[in-house]
Amino acid sequence: MKKKILLVLASICFTFLICEIILHLIIQKSQKSYGTIFNIELPPMEIFQEQISIRQEKFEDNQTLNKYKDHPFDSLEIKGKRITQSDIWGVMRLDELLGYNVKENSSSTNSWWQSNNIGARAISSTDFYKIEDYERILFFGDSFTQGTSVPQGETFISFINKKGKNIEAINFGVNGYSIGQSYLRYTTSKDKLEYDHVVLVVVPDCNLAREINVSRYIGFNWDGFNDLILVPRFILENGQLFQISNPYDLNKLFDYHPDILKQKIVDHLKKYDAFYFGYWYENNSIFDGSLIFKLSKYLKYKSDIANLKNNLLNIDGEAMSVTKAIIRIMANQVESTGARFSLIILPTNEDIYRYLEYDSYKESWEDMHEYFCNVKLINLLISLACFIYFKHFSPNNISYYLIGNWTIMCTIISTIN
Repeated sequence: MKKKILLVLASICFTFLICEIILHLIIQKSQKSYGTIFNIELPPMEIFQEQISIRQEKFEDNQTLNKYKDHPFDSLEIKGKRITQSDIWGVMRLDELLGYNVKENSSSTNSWWQSNNIGARAISSTDFYKIEDYERILFFGDSFTQGTSVPQGETFISFINKKGKNIEAINFGVNGYSIGQSYLRYTTSKDKLEYDHVVLVVVPDCNLAREINVSRYIGFNWDGFNDLILVPRFILENGQLFQISNPYDLNKLFDYHPDILKQKIVDHLKKYDAFYFGYWYENNSIFDGSLIFKLSKYLKYKSDIANLKNNLLNIDGEAMSVTKAIIRIMANQVESTGARFSLIILPTNEDIYRYLEYDSYKESWEDMHEYFCNVKLINLLISLACFIYFKHFSPNNISYYLIGNWTIMCTIISTIN
């Protein structure tokens, strides 16, 4: 019996050794990780896209954020024009409070995207005083509000200005923003102009994850300078909302010694970024030299990320609690000025599909509506029903964006009227 056990153990060890040898023979180098096997990135993952010292040599001023401004966006060509990175994402600058923000009075390569004197997405300047007999509405949100991937005149806010009666809608949306960043942008914009109404656009499928994330590179694999430019977030402690700012002076980002800057960022990620899993970015076990062990870490990471995302709609979770607290504070601040505050809960195409197909998701979505809309002074402008049109269009079809933005505009105008 003892010999059989020893034989089994020897066989297991031999099989393990053979597998390790094969995996070491087929592993490929990777700039992002320890290496890849069958396109699977193995830990530890690189927290930074390249050495910080190299970044310091490349970084000259805020304009570097737009280094690839005129680079083609894939092979996209529309009406004979090669669409560029800035046409899709806009033109940004560093911002000490927000991490990054719209660069005022800027234009993308083909003028698909333009910003005015106050950083709103608009062709013409915005005066402090509103137009007489017009209702001025400020919209805050992320890429769905900004109108990422569509030309200047085809955002839902542009449609509101064209079709709305005596309405002046101003677009303060910024690609990739969290609800916390949108709120902070409101605080920096509210004294620059008169307004009657503030609308916050929440896209749960995107925003909830960002409320518990400080690095868009770690959370969503955004490239550019998103590994070094951390963004603010909020936390709740004993029912009180606190802002967590960058752990360094953003204006002196590349004046730091590389090792000091790296440690500041890593410490901040460990404390405040829910997408930072130590075992995925660090060697923390005596078995880390084994590729089989690394593959097991990969499976665990995939499972942990899936669980994290699946729990975002949990009304008892951190993401929902923080989001509701931000909405409440923003609503109270807007109402204190005498203006109205409204909330748009905007579903994505995936939300539509899940809502129609899964009763459990439908229940979670409706619980979220009730949870957010119990907030004082909130008017829900848009519900799920008006977006059923979305399921008939492919995201690769330009009609998807055009019809979607037109539908949003019609719903908003009919509700306001």
